[in-house]
Amino acid sequence: MFKSFTLALLSAVAIAKGNNDGSSGDNAITTNLIDTEQYSLDVHTYNAETRDINEFHGDLEMTIKTGSSSNQEFGFCMNLDGLWDCMSVMTNLDPEKIEDADAVDPDYEERFAIMDGYSNAADITTTNQIMTDMETSDSASYNWSNIAAKSYKTCTLDADTAEQPTDGSKIVTCEAVNAHWFRNFKTM
Repeated sequence: MFKSFTLALLSAVAIAKGNNDGSSGDNAITTNLIDTEQYSLDVHTYNAETRDINEFHGDLEMTIKTGSSSNQEFGFCMNLDGLWDCMSVMTNLDPEKIEDADAVDPDYEERFAIMDGYSNAADITTTNQIMTDMETSDSASYNWSNIAAKSYKTCTLDADTAEQPTDGSKIVTCEAVNAHWFRNFKTM
């Protein structure tokens, strides 16, 4: 079970990366969604055109500043005509598995589960308020799609935790937990 949940609604402070025009990953628009003593959550967004398809790309990046469970779920929602379109990202952050990923589990460092959902509530505080989108296609035409090759985890065991849990989870801090995603869109 995921013990931490961080969710933000897109309407926060935007800062720039590169020239701030959103034309590429190097020029993404950065929006800080949450910045507390324990977590920071940023979304870096840009548009791309691939094979004549317009794609909305982004990196949802969480920093864990103080010790927290290695089982994490975080995300954001965008308001679309009164309905909130939501992305929820779930992952495990075991530093030993990240470090040994090449030898033991080559995909571990890049593995993120992304759920597409929606909500009628603007004050979402728990994943129970997000309904899963019943469109089960992995197609970016309908759902958020993870790009594993651009996703990564940089975490260590929390130095302030004397004893780690015995249930298989870890208490960690993370410089960056970055899930890269895209979704097709059409302009009207």
